[in-house]
Amino acid sequence: MWGKSRGLVSPYPLICHLLDTAAMAATLWDQYLSPGVKHVIATSMGMADDEARRAITFWAGLHDIGKCMACFQVMDPDAWKLLNG
Repeated sequence: MWGKSRGLVSPYPLICHLLDTAAMAATLWDQYLSPGVKHVIATSMGMADDEARRAITFWAGLHDIGKCMACFQVMDPDAWKLLNG
């Protein structure tokens, strides 16, 4: 399944796109947010800071899961063919 294709030399697999997004969310949490902001976010979620980091990373990784549906995949038949032969 493809996740990105517009403007790319070749289609980018959906799983790679989802994993990239999860990794970016974790990086932003680790390197951009202050401890105080992390704590406010975690508290509002009813979680410890490390639990909130894991949940946000997981949710970010699922942000485009709907792209696995046939109604999305047929939007670029060439990308589908390239990745699936």
